[in-house]
Amino acid sequence: MIATAHNHGGYAQVSTVSCPAAGDCAAGGYYLTAPGSSQKYQAFLATLEGYAWQPVEEVPRTQVLNKA
Repeated sequence: MIATAHNHGGYAQVSTVSCPAAGDCAAGGYYLTAPGSSQKYQAFLATLEGYAWQPVEEVPRTQVLNKA
C-alpha cells in the first residue's frame, strides 16, 4: 500500500483503519522519509474504494512538523 515514491526510509506503519462499509475503508499511519540518523516520519492516508486501494496521500501540512 505504501508507494516507494514516499517511503524512502524503508519503514511504514498503519496505525488505524476504519471501514464504515464493506469495500470502503480508510487507513492512516506514518512512513520514514529518509534512512539514517536524520529519521523523520510523515503521516499518510490511504483509502479503499470499491475494494481497490487508492494511491497513498501525505496528510496535508504535516510535513512542516518535521523541520528540525
